[in-house]
Amino acid sequence: MAVALRYGLWRVPWPKQALVHATGCAVYSVVSYRGDAVWRSAPCFFPQGRPSSLAGLWKYTPDGAPGTAGLDVLMSYFSLVGLAHALAYRRESEIRALDAARLETRLVQAQLRALQRQLHPHFLFNTLNTISGLMRTSVDAADVMIDRLGTCCFA
Repeated sequence: MAVALRYGLWRVPWPKQALVHATGCAVYSVVSYRGDAVWRSAPCFFPQGRPSSLAGLWKYTPDGAPGTAGLDVLMSYFSLVGLAHALAYRRESEIRALDAARLETRLVQAQLRALQRQLHPHFLFNTLNTISGLMRTSVDAADVMIDRLGTCCFA
């Protein structure tokens, strides 16, 4: 299935995909039929014994020879290819969702920093305005406030 994903639906032109999948399906067909024949020739299925040669395995192949049940092979091959593509798509979707969440977090942090930068000048203006008002009534209180402002904001 790694080959099917390497030459995936979205990566290569369709003639190349057709060639890759035709080859893959042929290999899958041979492996599938031979595996099935070996499985069917197991002693638990055939008490008379296993065939003595590989040629004898052909008689245990479903419907007599490979290719006669080609639709089943095509369906199972393309089901496996579809499953591989679905899993790859899911993995890519999860990665994209994680990247989107990270970007959203960075955006919120940037917005928070921008808001904090807007608040600092406003805070400074209000404090200086208050100190200016205190200068008319209590110079000592204004002096203390100037000291606190220097300690708070610029330390």
